[in-house]
Amino acid sequence: MSTVADVIEIRHLTDHVLELYIQPREPMPYSAGQWVSLLMPVGPKNRTKRSYSMASLMRPDDRLHLVFDHVPGGLGSEYLSCLKPGDTLEILNCMGNFVLADSPMPNILFIARYTGIVPVFAMLKQLEREGHKGRIELVYSSPCRSEELFVDQLNGLTLPGLSLHRVYLDASEVALPEEGLGTELFHTAPPEQWNVYLCGVGDMVRPLRKHFRTLGCPRTGLKSERYN
Repeated sequence: MSTVADVIEIRHLTDHVLELYIQPREPMPYSAGQWVSLLMPVGPKNRTKRSYSMASLMRPDDRLHLVFDHVPGGLGSEYLSCLKPGDTLEILNCMGNFVLADSPMPNILFIARYTGIVPVFAMLKQLEREGHKGRIELVYSSPCRSEELFVDQLNGLTLPGLSLHRVYLDASEVALPEEGLGTELFHTAPPEQWNVYLCGVGDMVRPLRKHFRTLGCPRTGLKSERYN
């Protein structure tokens, strides 16, 4: 399923991250955590596909809320960052398996780095909507305090079991600080009692996925999404 979408609004959230609201001309149903595939007239043959996660639940007006970091020289983000209200985009589809489990375990661990918080935030909003009362541990790392995303929104979530652990990579003495903190939290309950969700760059997700598997996390209880 593909459709055209009109650009409604684009603005900076930080010096390097922008948010984009687009209005599909036909509804594009999706679940929290999924991504949308866009076809842009840049790169080889003027047909570059890039995927971006939705930053919110489905809205009554069917608008899509995307958040992305502007990578200098990056085909997709360079193109998106230059869009203006009234421009159009081609949406190919909405999909992805990085979604909440149908039957959550008693404990949920989210580990997200930088813009990896985008689909995780949508999933947290879904849990909030469902009135989730269970334990949720969120380890969120960002390059520095000024590049932290959704500060007020995360603080405003009404999830009684949510604990937020912030990590600033510019102040860390280790390359993968999420591993130590995530391991400490994971060891507070048996592996089979956790759903673990990892989202961020491949250099973070790949070793963390392997690490949690060695700790005993069942394959069915571990989901991950990688960004370039």
